[in-house]
Amino acid sequence: LCETSIAPKTVKFTRPLLIIAKLSAELNNEGKVIFTADSDAIITKGLVALMIRVLSDAEPMEIAGADLRFLEVIGLNAHLSPTRSNGLLSMVKQMKMYGLVFSAR
Repeated sequence: LCETSIAPKTVKFTRPLLIIAKLSAELNNEGKVIFTADSDAIITKGLVALMIRVLSDAEPMEIAGADLRFLEVIGLNAHLSPTRSNGLLSMVKQMKMYGLVFSAR
């Protein structure tokens, strides 16, 4: 379930996902989305770090419309278990959803 907290000029959403302990998204004062996440599993930590590096500190509509074909081009899914591959897809979808939610504010 989603947890929402609102402070002056800050909106933050947190949602637990299957592959990670927690994914949080915050809209900063400059209108950019900042993602944070963590996991107990080393491989998952790397996947999380990759997606945060790519999508964090961008405007909400940039995140919602991000073209992430590079994941297919580099063949990342071919080197992941089906569970991790599905988890990565779920994380990407959730990050894009945060972009849509923040763009509607």
